[in-house]
Order: sequence, then C-alpha cells, then structure tokens
Amino acid sequence: MTVDADQIERELYRDNLGKTSLMVPRYTPTNWWEIDLLAITNSGYAREYEIKTSLPDFRRDFEKGDKHRCLAEGKCFPSYFWFVCPEGMIPLAEIPDYAGLMYAGRWLKIIKKAPRLQRDKVPEKVISHIARVMTFRFWNCRMQVIQLLQEKNKNKPKVTEKQKLLKRWENRRQDIWNIEKQLDNYAATIRRYFSKEIRDKRSRDYARLSVKDLRETTKLYKRKLELQAADRLKLAKLGISGFGFW
Repeated sequence: MTVDADQIERELYRDNLGKTSLMVPRYTPTNWWEIDLLAITNSGYAREYEIKTSLPDFRRDFEKGDKHRCLAEGKCFPSYFWFVCPEGMIPLAEIPDYAGLMYAGRWLKIIKKAPRLQRDKVPEKVISHIARVMTFRFWNCRMQVIQLLQEKNKNKPKVTEKQKLLKRWENRRQDIWNIEKQLDNYAATIRRYFSKEIRDKRSRDYARLSVKDLRETTKLYKRKLELQAADRLKLAKLGISGFGFW
C-alpha cells in the first residue's frame, strides 16, 4: 500500500488526538529548523515528527549537520524527535540513538522509541506564536474557500424568473394535492358520520362534528382556489400556458 506524506500526517493526528494540546504542521520555531509536524503534549513538551517518503530523502536530512549535532547533544527545541515513514522504508540500523522510528501503514507502528533529549517545556511565548500562525493560516484558507465558492456561483447559470416560477408552481401543485387529500379525508369522515349504521341517539353529536368538518372543508377549498388563481395569473403574465390544474 502506497503511503504519502498527507496520509502520514493524518495518521499522526489521529494517534495524538487527546494526548496533545497542540499539533502544527510545517512550523518553524525561532532558532530552529522547519518541523514537518510539531506536537505539544498535555505536559508541555515538544515532539518533532520528521516525515520521510523515500530513503534518499531520509539520507539527505543528515546533510543538515548542525541540526543533528544539536539533537545528539540535547541542545534542541524538541524534547522528542521521531522519523516517520512508510512501513519498512528506513532500516532500523540507520536510525541514530537520539531519534525514534515509526512505520505508517494501516496504523502507526513504533519500531524504536524516541528518547527524551531535554527537559525544558515549551515557553508560553512560543505557544502564543503558534496560535497567531494558526490563526493566519485559518483565515487564509477561509478566504480561499470563499473565493472559490464565489467563482463557482459566478459561473453557475442564472435561474430565470420563468424557471423560478415553474419550480414554485410544482411546489404549489404538491400543496394542492395535499389539500385535496385532506378534503377527501374530511368527506369520508362526514359520510361516516351520516351513515345508516349510526344509531339515532348519537346522530346529534355526529351532526355537530360534521358541521365543524364542513367549515374546515370550506376553508381548505378556498385556499386551493386562491393558490390556483395566483399561479394562473403569474403564468399568464409570463406567457406560459398548457399547464392544467386539478
């Protein structure tokens, strides 16, 4: 299974969820090199994850001589340093003593645990700087999404007044169908009230109920006629004909 850097980032995010207070991709602390993925634990210690997707890329990383010398001496920003790569890509023998190794596949697998390099917690000013950086990134992404949506809506064909009215007309037809269904229910109820099977002593109560139902029926039928008249008028103004109402 091919695993790219984005998939590894997502796996690391899921693995650290709930274990860390902050996770930042591609962040560069003051006086340190760019970090592929920085995680700050709930205790306040920094973990650096160096993501590699090819063996040559991993070996080129050691050309940053000063960085790896600082890591080896413990004079570094992160408290823990990890290499993360697709499964089996980096041999364990090539991992230095100061680094850990994880394989990413269906899940993350720890091959070598990262030792603690230094005991200093991340300062509050660094956390504030991370918050500012992530705020700027969030709003940049948001503005890009808004711009894309605006371009999409701009290129979207405009709906004419005729099309809007036809759509509304279809909705009105459904409303009228629902009203007629209620009318049928009321009519059936009234017929049941005046059925020959009803005993004489109860006919008065049923007659009273039937009057109430007839009033509701009249209101519904009036509403139906109003809907039909309004749609006919608007369709006539637009020159649309040939649509029957029932």
